Amino acid sequence: MPMIGPNAGGSIIAWWRDRARVRPTERLTANNRQLTSLTGVLLVPLLGLVFLTGLALDAYWHVHYVVGFVLIPVVALKVATTGYRAISYYVGHGPYRAAGPPELSLRLLAPLVVTSTIVALVTGVVLWAQHSRGGTLSTLHTDAAVICAGTVGIHLLAYVPRAITESFHAIRAGWSRMGSIRIAVVIVVVIAGIALSIITYANGTWPARDQRPFGTPQRQG
Repeated sequence: MPMIGPNAGGSIIAWWRDRARVRPTERLTANNRQLTSLTGVLLVPLLGLVFLTGLALDAYWHVHYVVGFVLIPVVALKVATTGYRAISYYVGHGPYRAAGPPELSLRLLAPLVVTSTIVALVTGVVLWAQHSRGGTLSTLHTDAAVICAGTVGIHLLAYVPRAITESFHAIRAGWSRMGSIRIAVVIVVVIAGIALSIITYANGTWPARDQRPFGTPQRQG
């Protein structure tokens, strides 16, 4: 805050101009960071549920597919926010360049996280569309899910404390214009995911449950 004195008017104007130059920069990275954190915190229970139901697919395959379809727009938002920040950093956009990059190990891990997650979701949708639970696509889906679980676990260990803090700040700022927009974006994405799962559940044919007893080998021919 400027000093009060004979030139207080000029000092206040100069202080406000400096503040106006700095704060938009800070807000730009903070908005992206808080939206990314909100989305990341939302992904934790959804990914956990889809992984757990995948381990007991014979009993919970309905839940597995419902949560999988809910995940699609949420993952898309997370990839969009993190991708925007990464691209902005590497092209030299001032605010993001000044904020600095993530740790090198996490930057190297990020492509594997994104690729395995996208492959797991895409192959899951194709398996649903084909009314199938076997074959090469099923193997690819399972392998991608295992890689996704491992890499996301490492990612969570590094980011969850920070994401929870940022999400708390984002919720506290919810009464502000940008805070309300961030929360609204997340809510809209969740509603879109729920709508997608309802549409696919109501109008689609779900993959048939394997009727063979557990542990029984598939007959050939």
